[in-house]
Amino acid sequence: MKVKNIYLLAHYSAHPRDPSQTKVKGYMTNPNNIRYDEKVEFSLGLPSKKLVEAKVILDLNEKKVVRNGWSGDKTFDDLFLHFHKGYDKYLNAVMSQIDAAYLEKMTGVKLNNGNETTETDTSEPVQPVSDETQEAS
Repeated sequence: MKVKNIYLLAHYSAHPRDPSQTKVKGYMTNPNNIRYDEKVEFSLGLPSKKLVEAKVILDLNEKKVVRNGWSGDKTFDDLFLHFHKGYDKYLNAVMSQIDAAYLEKMTGVKLNNGNETTETDTSEPVQPVSDETQEAS
């Protein structure tokens, strides 16, 4: 039986910053007037429906970018660190099972007894991925 890879999938929805201004011509064409909600989920295997819906897809086993609908110049490491800032609890749990050495190399997180995590890099506090509500499934 083939082992399925684990994927990180990110979905985004755009909303006006000030809904009362959407009647103004050109309001929604200005990127500063749009805010994005981000929903991140993990999937065992990659159903075709998810492949179509997700804006960003990372293959955590193979450490590759399957899809990047935002910017094509970001590497897996760049995107991994971006998502780790906002979803470290979830990524630590998943990556500890897949590749703990990579997790430690990229983030400074060391695993104690396979369960607890401790940060070894305390250079600066971590900022959330965005100022909007975040979800993780």
